[in-house]
Amino acid sequence: MAVRGTGMRLWNTTLAVTLALGVSMCGAVLSGCASQKTSTADSSRSTYLSLYNRGEYAEAYKEASKVAISNTTAGEFEQAALIAGESAHALKRYEDAQRWLIQVKDSPSRQVSGHAMATLGLIDQQYGCEASAAELLSRGAAKLGSDDAARAYLFAGDSYSRLGQKDSATEVWEKARLLVKYDSNLRTTIGARLAGGQVPSGTSGAVTTVTGSGTGAGKKTTTGSGGWTLQAGAFSTLSRAVDRSKQLASVASKAGLPAPRAVMTRDKTGKVVYAVRIGNYPSKQAADAVKGRLGVETYVTEATGE
Repeated sequence: MAVRGTGMRLWNTTLAVTLALGVSMCGAVLSGCASQKTSTADSSRSTYLSLYNRGEYAEAYKEASKVAISNTTAGEFEQAALIAGESAHALKRYEDAQRWLIQVKDSPSRQVSGHAMATLGLIDQQYGCEASAAELLSRGAAKLGSDDAARAYLFAGDSYSRLGQKDSATEVWEKARLLVKYDSNLRTTIGARLAGGQVPSGTSGAVTTVTGSGTGAGKKTTTGSGGWTLQAGAFSTLSRAVDRSKQLASVASKAGLPAPRAVMTRDKTGKVVYAVRIGNYPSKQAADAVKGRLGVETYVTEATGE
């Protein structure tokens, strides 16, 4: 679960996952009077947890997904979905990670919810969506404790810093400093941030998928700046948005506009969608002025989620 440019992991894997699920790895042995159904669930949980903790993320994803799909209780589903999402994130299968983690980010379990939100924040960093990354990481950190919370606040501060929000960055880094307990390297890194040390550059807005970066898609624009953009559709999956971005790349280039980008945002109902956007403009009027140059259907919208 490394974030590009940090050289750090978000979680101490074995400890954090065990805490997040609220189970003991020897639970199946201790519950001698449990039903066969419970024993089977414990065995399945032990399998995907062990795989995850050993770093066998592909197998952990396979096993956890299987359990989540066939679950009979909400608790079993949330536990399996969390590990499926975390495993997919470790494999850089970000769409799969989002699909599972979004379903448990509002879990009544603070640990499950906190880990899910924080990892969704890391994925937003990969897409260059620093504002939503900072929010999700901060919300996740508030539900966690000790070093896990400190790491999430550290990365939230990095996003705030890249947004130019220095006061907000300092505020969450200070929270991280107060929470860190065991990880000396983490404590050193947080101290360096507070002392004015360099913040990793992150992904520079590049959307990285399993198959690599889309040509032109997911990159920050260089023309203009501000809160308005041209949107050429929104899709339920990142891959479809990236494909559409590629299709429009030559059209945008001929019109003298920046390359289209894929941006994760939310529709009016709050559902996560992937929008295809072109350019950033300081006003609605400025965006309207270039809209006709494309020759394809677009509409002017606020550049939310970026």
